Amino acid sequence: MELADKVRRARAGRSYAEIARAVGCTPANIRKIEAEASQPGFVLGVRLAWALNVPADWLADDSADWPPPVSDQARAEGLVRKALTGAGLVGELSEDERDLLAAWRRLSDRRRGELQGLATGWADTADATSITPAEAGQIVDDAARDDEAERRRTRGVG
Repeated sequence: MELADKVRRARAGRSYAEIARAVGCTPANIRKIEAEASQPGFVLGVRLAWALNVPADWLADDSADWPPPVSDQARAEGLVRKALTGAGLVGELSEDERDLLAAWRRLSDRRRGELQGLATGWADTADATSITPAEAGQIVDDAARDDEAERRRTRGVG
């Protein structure tokens, strides 16, 4: 079975954009591979196999047929992915969640400690679920601005 056929079958309903995001290329690259207009290099081939959840050596071997063998690693990864997804621990972050994470990364260790204590307090109250990611992001942004102002004061700037 040719590479293009394997990619087409393994992609099974997932968009070119989704696979391209996971691989780190453009959707056009994936379309070209499926159209036999392009062959991936080694690194892209390995990333493509990972994104399609198939063994890289199977993907590269034109004499190998469908379905691909399930490697121990792929089996283990699938179980972990299924467990994490089922527990709600894996998934796409919302824009508010990405903003919150970016603001968190700007905080000093002291501020992070303060906010972790505050969040722990929220979790112990009935109000724990009433704060939205946007509100949490605003709190963290405010703390990051306070941190930056404090850094400027200690450096004698501003």
